[in-house]
Amino acid sequence: ANLYRRQGSKFWWVKFKGRDGSIRRESTGMRYAVPAETRKAQEIRANKALEEFKAAPSDGAQWDNWVRVYLRSRYERSALTLERYMTSWRTLELFLAQHEIRTPAQLLREHCFKYIEWRGQRHDGVRPARRNTALLETKILSLVCKEAVQRGYIPFNPCGGLGLKKVAPKVKPELTESDLEMVEETIRREPEPLQTLLLNSWLIARWQGCRITETLFDPQDDVDIARSKDGSESWTIRFRAKGGRDHIAPVAPKLMPLIRSLRESGARATYSLEAARRTALSSVWQRFLHRTGLSDKIPGITFHCLRVTAATRMARANVPEAKAMRLLGHASSTVHRAYQRLRHDDLDVCFSAMEGRPPSSTSASS
Repeated sequence: ANLYRRQGSKFWWVKFKGRDGSIRRESTGMRYAVPAETRKAQEIRANKALEEFKAAPSDGAQWDNWVRVYLRSRYERSALTLERYMTSWRTLELFLAQHEIRTPAQLLREHCFKYIEWRGQRHDGVRPARRNTALLETKILSLVCKEAVQRGYIPFNPCGGLGLKKVAPKVKPELTESDLEMVEETIRREPEPLQTLLLNSWLIARWQGCRITETLFDPQDDVDIARSKDGSESWTIRFRAKGGRDHIAPVAPKLMPLIRSLRESGARATYSLEAARRTALSSVWQRFLHRTGLSDKIPGITFHCLRVTAATRMARANVPEAKAMRLLGHASSTVHRAYQRLRHDDLDVCFSAMEGRPPSSTSASS
């Protein structure tokens, strides 16, 4: 369907294909000289285009015929992202099937809003999810619909610009030394192979300050060793950071024993997700914290608290922000500062500075 101007007429006309396949032309009744009416004419054209797509044969556009192949091809180099998206798509498929939405052309904007409510309820094989999880899954649906537009299955993305806002997440706390020791002791009481999965991901994130998705890497290919002329070695890890970009950081001294052990054993991964029965690692950790009672003993604890703790400790030790951001892989200082949980007593050094006195050794080392 398209708009055009007809000689001798002050209105926009729309050309489209009727249900019987014939080409039809109609006046929109909207004047092309008036901007507001031009926008309404464009809406009429969009509705006509949608009717065309709904009337056209659409067997090839059915979700089953292309979505999974598309997701695999797009995220084949990011196993954890692919796993998360495929899990979300299985849930979306259930919703689409229950509402008899077999093709992108049958999906309406109102279905996206219905999904938020639907996702908070229990369904066969699907546990209820919170609003932020539902919003993430609608973003995945929107990503799929963008591809459907590119393939010519629909004229526009019905999931775009929904204006839905997330619920403000709870502030993740900094973990104390006793908290860290408690978690590690609890992990060591877990049976194998779950213990290795939990312990290795925990140690990597604790000493490197990295994200949970970055704790899984190949110790052989993603760890580089550079030797200088004097025989000293420099070990670095190449992380797969957000957006598919690489983030390279030196190996933390406390992490060296684990990395050496993994390399010497010939391990091709820091741990195996098979131990978690192909479940996302964040879900494995969430269940572990609840099952062992750590969530009650350490209020607000999540795996991501390790990253908060790393950022806070570096800020407290006056590590230059640029260096801390480089280590953690933060591209934005705004995001980096949001991870810091400085206490009021950390600010005593500010008064020393204002008085022109050097900070005390206690403040400098705290």
